Amino acid sequence: MAKQNNWSTLMACIAVGLVAVMAMVAVIITGKGNNVSGIDTVSVESSSSDVSTVSSEEVTSSEQSKEVDTSSENTSSASNSSVTSSLTASSTNSNTAQMPENDGDKVCYLTFDDGPSSKVTPRILETLKKYNVKATFFVVGTGKMSVLKDIHSDGHAIGLHTDTHDYSIYKSTSAYFKDLQNISDKVYNETGVRSSILRFPGGSSNTVSKKHCKGIMTTLTKEVQERGYAYFDWNVDSNDANASKMVKVDGVSKTPKDTIVSSVLNSAKNKDKICVLMHDISAKTTTADALPEIIEGLRAQGYRFDTLSTSAPVFHMKLNN
Repeated sequence: MAKQNNWSTLMACIAVGLVAVMAMVAVIITGKGNNVSGIDTVSVESSSSDVSTVSSEEVTSSEQSKEVDTSSENTSSASNSSVTSSLTASSTNSNTAQMPENDGDKVCYLTFDDGPSSKVTPRILETLKKYNVKATFFVVGTGKMSVLKDIHSDGHAIGLHTDTHDYSIYKSTSAYFKDLQNISDKVYNETGVRSSILRFPGGSSNTVSKKHCKGIMTTLTKEVQERGYAYFDWNVDSNDANASKMVKVDGVSKTPKDTIVSSVLNSAKNKDKICVLMHDISAKTTTADALPEIIEGLRAQGYRFDTLSTSAPVFHMKLNN
């Protein structure tokens, strides 16, 4: 009888011990589950905060911001949607200029628009050859196309500007790309080269395009890149086409040579990468006059010269349409 009581007592102790162990395990598992849940909550809240920050910088529409803020199921998708919407929105006031940062490597990209011409372009080519400088010519279809061969054979880059330089090309994307194809074909026929660089008539920041199609520049700047082109604005203006700087020279309004030289050299200060806007139509004789002093002055500032290409630094102005 005593042995049976001892056995019963032993079994009761073992049972109590097992219950205690099981209770401890349950507490540990429950505690870990709560901790994991807490970490997940923090992670989701942090991700949602990041998306909200992106939307405030990238999305211009309050409705688009609201859409991102309320989409908690897929924050990554909402973020991508906000960026895409900002690129295609008709209002582009949130867009900012993109220019190269200073990195100690001073490079100048001389660019000439609206040519080639039979009078000024050959003078420019002669100066460039004398100083062993390469430049980029953004050409138009109404220029002296035969001069393209000289530009190409001298090792300069040829970019596409426009076939007509008629701002009605901004009435639609199809109108713009039809014009672009026309000038591309003309360059190819003269040089055998297909150019992949371009400059928009008026630059990407032009506002005259608003008269033809709202938001067209926002659309075009994205689409030309999707089609493999690189577009270039400028961060140094020679003012050779600035009416407020012009005076009468031989009965024709022109920017004085000294004004062109000082405009370029003064604007080049405190920059490492510059893209200089100039023109080489027949009326721009003072631009050709100014070029030697511009090259010498920029070299004195430590610049070397190069041509633009699809791998060149980005020179993009703030979009205004």
